[in-house]
Amino acid sequence: MRAKSGPRPGANTITGTPAFSAAGQNQSAEPYPFADMTPHLKRVFEAFGRERCYWGTDMTNSFAKCTYGQRVTHFTETLDFLTEEDKDWVMGRAILKRLNWA
Repeated sequence: MRAKSGPRPGANTITGTPAFSAAGQNQSAEPYPFADMTPHLKRVFEAFGRERCYWGTDMTNSFAKCTYGQRVTHFTETLDFLTEEDKDWVMGRAILKRLNWA
């Protein structure tokens, strides 16, 4: 049995923040800023790293939970474990790199 320290070396695994974001918005028992989900989001981020985590709104599954602006600020202002450089990666740089667009 493998340790739960993250993906196995060489795994072709990508985590996208539509799932990342949905965890914060759809699974939270709390209103914005979904503080009960912060430890879970941090664990995902630490396991996969900033170059494999992509922000997404998941708007169609959580219209009643929060506004588009809150979906953005949830990552840019409320997740205090993310550095400014981490935010740059998660909010766009990582997906541009993955798709070879930059």
